[in-house]
Amino acid sequence: FPSHDSFRKLQIEGDSMLVVEQLKGNWAVNHEGLKPLYAEVKELLLNFDFVAIRHVYRNKNTVADALANKAMDERRSS
Repeated sequence: FPSHDSFRKLQIEGDSMLVVEQLKGNWAVNHEGLKPLYAEVKELLLNFDFVAIRHVYRNKNTVADALANKAMDERRSS
């Protein structure tokens, strides 16, 4: 995780409305297995002076979607 002082602003874009709204604090994280990850992310976000989180539709985010699918496929095969 970047710790250099020049990284003060962060923009997060995600195609999961659920995750975006959870990170923004608008929706609860109910899955017990995700609660520790959510807490870790929220703590990491405190390292930034400014954080913007926004939803983007999957069809407008095709490169990121392809990379995410590739990473999941590689993880399953290892």
